Amino acid sequence: MSTSSCTFKDRRVSILCCKFCKQVLSSRGMKAVLLADTEIDLFSTDIPPTNGNIVGYHVIVPCCSCLLSCNNGHFWMFHSQAVYGINRLDST
Repeated sequence: MSTSSCTFKDRRVSILCCKFCKQVLSSRGMKAVLLADTEIDLFSTDIPPTNGNIVGYHVIVPCCSCLLSCNNGHFWMFHSQAVYGINRLDST
């Protein structure tokens, strides 16, 4: 994971839910952008979901370009048409 030139500490963390069944998929989600097409909005997490619906995909072997770019280790990707995020609030 490359973190030398970027940081994720100021990024919002979201609870990700399935738009179809409302099940919580992850409490560690973040908004993401597809590097190959920055017009496509996604959500991502680092923990596999337990939902039975097809709501995204898993990056099994990231390419070198992706690993060298600013990334947070989130390789479970969710389509914004299938998932919505609820911003988590910190304890302060």
